Amino acid sequence: MKKDEVPQAIQDAVEDQLMAGETLLWVGQPNPMRMARRHLLTAGFGVLWLALAMFIFSGFGSNGFPTMGPRPFSGVGSIFSIVQLVFIGVGVWTISTPLRDYLSAQKTVYAITNQRAIIIAGLLSQSAKSYGAKQIEFVETRVHGNDQGDVIFDRETTIRHSSSRSGSRRVTVEIGFFGIEHPRQVEALMLQRFIHMEA
Repeated sequence: MKKDEVPQAIQDAVEDQLMAGETLLWVGQPNPMRMARRHLLTAGFGVLWLALAMFIFSGFGSNGFPTMGPRPFSGVGSIFSIVQLVFIGVGVWTISTPLRDYLSAQKTVYAITNQRAIIIAGLLSQSAKSYGAKQIEFVETRVHGNDQGDVIFDRETTIRHSSSRSGSRRVTVEIGFFGIEHPRQVEALMLQRFIHMEA
């Protein structure tokens, strides 16, 4: 995205991150619709989960088990009421994943300077992460059509511990610019600035 095409609010957010002597070379944002479509299957699962939860708990009610009636938080009924709320909450949260991705994409800004790649993100409070030439050891591009795609330049692996017998497992998260326009051009710029510069 050319600098003169960047909305002023986005340009201000990036320029606030620049250090002395740093030059902005490229700035962009993820396509909100593309980011939302990534988790449509997750939302579909949430619909099934919510439908199943409603079916199960409505079945409890017809068989005389405590439900969310006039006194939902008294006695044994409170346990079922809390369980109902948890199940419904999980379903609603899962269904809303595409919407949250859409809103998050609108608040996400990507930038490349002569010194680093920057990711500014956050719905409620924004945070910025930087990746310098020493951290960028590779650049991978995925093109999804309509000259949009992803540019991956790092992977972070974390260990998630579980209380079950399975113990812990490694989870790898890709780091990069997702759902952007002209990903090949961005890849070429990053190779020129960070990979070839280090060679």
